[in-house]
Amino acid sequence: MNKIWVGMAEAFLLIWSLDVEHIDITLRFLKVSLSGLVIASAFALFLSTWLAIYRLRQCLYTIAALNALMSVPPVMVGLITCLLLSRSGPGQITNRQILPHGTGMSVLERGPV
Repeated sequence: MNKIWVGMAEAFLLIWSLDVEHIDITLRFLKVSLSGLVIASAFALFLSTWLAIYRLRQCLYTIAALNALMSVPPVMVGLITCLLLSRSGPGQITNRQILPHGTGMSVLERGPV
């Protein structure tokens, strides 16, 4: 139990130390998250408005599919995206790899390894 308190104390010290690297990581995380939020919101608003205005035969099926997609955890979507873009997954065909210091979907062309 003591290790938990020590770890929490170290975490608070890292937060309050205002280290430039930690601030940079936090701001990058916020930038990526907020840009994803804006893109997803714009797409969702457009699609929901379109579904509300035009009544299609498949409207109920479309709404059911969208509700099912909303129940998928974001961690699972991130894992699938990472696997699709990694070298050991389908991304090995394009010879691309996501770099740890990249933001969002920045991908660097890599030569043969």
